[in-house]
Amino acid sequence: MSDKKPSYDELKRRLEQAEATLAALYRGEVDLIIGRAEPLVVRFKSLVEENERLGRHWQATFDAANDAIWVLDPEHRILQSNQTAERFFGKPRQEMIGRHCWEIVHGNTEPMPEYPALRAKHSLRRESMELQVGDRWFEVTVDPILDGDGNYTGAVHIMSDITERKRAEDTLRESEERYRRISDLITDYAYAFRVEEGNKLAREWVTDSFTRITGYTPQEMDERGGWSSIIHPDDMPIALARARRLFGGENDVSEFRIIRKDGKICWLRDHGQPVWDETQGRVVRIYGAAKDITERKQAQDEIRRRASELEAVHKVSTALRAAQSAEEALPILLDETLAALQAESGVIWLYEPPRGELRAAATRGWFHDLGEPPIQPGEGIAGTVFSSGETHVSAEFAADPLTRASVRERVPSGWGGACVPIRSAAEVIGVLLVSIRAPRQITPKETKVLEALAEIAGAALHRLSLHDEALRRVRQLQALQTIDRAITAAPDSRVTLTVLLEQALAPLGADAAGVLLFDSHTLTLEYAAGCGFRGRRYERSRLRLGEGQAGLAALERRTICAADIAQLEPPFIRLPLLAGEELASYAVAPLIAKGQLLGVLEAFHRAPFEHSRDWLRFFETIANQAAIAIDNARLFEGLQRSNLELSLAYDATIEGWARALELRDQETEGHTRRVTDL
Repeated sequence: MSDKKPSYDELKRRLEQAEATLAALYRGEVDLIIGRAEPLVVRFKSLVEENERLGRHWQATFDAANDAIWVLDPEHRILQSNQTAERFFGKPRQEMIGRHCWEIVHGNTEPMPEYPALRAKHSLRRESMELQVGDRWFEVTVDPILDGDGNYTGAVHIMSDITERKRAEDTLRESEERYRRISDLITDYAYAFRVEEGNKLAREWVTDSFTRITGYTPQEMDERGGWSSIIHPDDMPIALARARRLFGGENDVSEFRIIRKDGKICWLRDHGQPVWDETQGRVVRIYGAAKDITERKQAQDEIRRRASELEAVHKVSTALRAAQSAEEALPILLDETLAALQAESGVIWLYEPPRGELRAAATRGWFHDLGEPPIQPGEGIAGTVFSSGETHVSAEFAADPLTRASVRERVPSGWGGACVPIRSAAEVIGVLLVSIRAPRQITPKETKVLEALAEIAGAALHRLSLHDEALRRVRQLQALQTIDRAITAAPDSRVTLTVLLEQALAPLGADAAGVLLFDSHTLTLEYAAGCGFRGRRYERSRLRLGEGQAGLAALERRTICAADIAQLEPPFIRLPLLAGEELASYAVAPLIAKGQLLGVLEAFHRAPFEHSRDWLRFFETIANQAAIAIDNARLFEGLQRSNLELSLAYDATIEGWARALELRDQETEGHTRRVTDL
């Protein structure tokens, strides 16, 4: 016989033959089996031995299987069981035979509806399932046994221990779940693309975080036309350069923006590593990992913005500290503010209390071309912000309902911006307006910067106003000191008045000034001194008491002023006389000393000028100084005249006495006169 180990099917076939032979013997059909020529005993013994040998072979093979195998009858009772089944279930073979298979497996008297043995009896084909028994897993496979007519006669029930495989699968599943959860929690995602001919990319796989970052599923991305469809248009050159490097076999790390499904902008840092195939001479695969760096970019932008803001604040503060006047500071403030916000147009409006209106103090861009006239508080955007003290942001000034109708048509379309109040010592003194071109809009952060710069401007303007006030008072004191010295040193009133007018012009900010003296005999005011006039026609000034503003001021002994000389009531009667002087504003104060009217002091400006209380106080102080100078000069002239008269009287007295003496002594006649002449 051959030493080759028969297969399970061969053993099964031989066993069936042996059982068929035994059955024939039992029925007395010996001739059919062994033939008539041979002795019956020999053939029978040979058949029995062969049957036993095949049985032992089959049982050895049956027991050597690593799976638990049962042979079932049509009612699913166990007919045969191998040793592996004994080991699996801890029961001897004899205890299992004759019992239903589910009694051994589950310990139940009734089978589960989905049990494979039941399903195989009805389907007449292999049925299987995975089954957990205690802490172990089995794969149950049931193959039906059919007779020649295809009827179900039993089944082979095989249970394979798949515990280790299930544990490996569970471990793999847990690992995949951990990876998926970690991938979902972090902002990174990884990917792999296959590079086909013509550098066409075919996605092999991508982690789940791709959808979290982009908002698109991989399928949606494919439908849109691939990865390039979500690249920000401004960063497309970066993406194309990156593709060239990767297809050329170079590793690449690039940062670029994408447009998410919800329309938001997202920054990515993408690491790409190509796989080069030497046989094909090209890149065949690209692996990569992308990281969402939006927050980092935003933080960097915020740092740069804050640095820019601080730099702008520093520049504005430094420039304003160096400025000596508001006229010098405001253009600097506006230029630095526009540079900090990367804007092109802006305007600063300052409030002028005497006039009660806002005037443009500095303009840039289209505001300069607009040439807006002064506005009233509460009028237009600037007036509204000034009155309310609240910041106003406009998407487009031309469409803003607060924009004045008189300038709306001249405001260029597509320009918006923000207008913020400028405060000084808790009082709004003006507004700062910055304009930018659409589609850009002023952000809340930029508005905060604008408000900070406006606060700096307000503090600087307050400092400059205090500085100007201090300088003005110093100049006033210096002028008064000079006038006092002139009054003391110069006995001539005309010289004193000329010095007084020259010293008063600068502190008063006047363009011309003059003094008219009162003649008590003719009751008229006549020219005495003048300064700053272009011609000499002012010297022809002569007014009756009560005539014109000068005569009225002298008569009523009060100061009169007007910001616009043309609006005076009664009219300024000397306008024709002073036509060439182009005078715009006027002030006159009476000169009074010791209760006596001495004349009037007049001050002229060639531009409209609001006479503040401080200005009027200083003007009246100058008038008092002028009155003192005139009175002193007149006193000095009176003293000189009295001294002369006294000297003449003394000489006449001496001469009279001398003549009297000579008349008494004729011999010495004429001697005294001769001595006196000597």
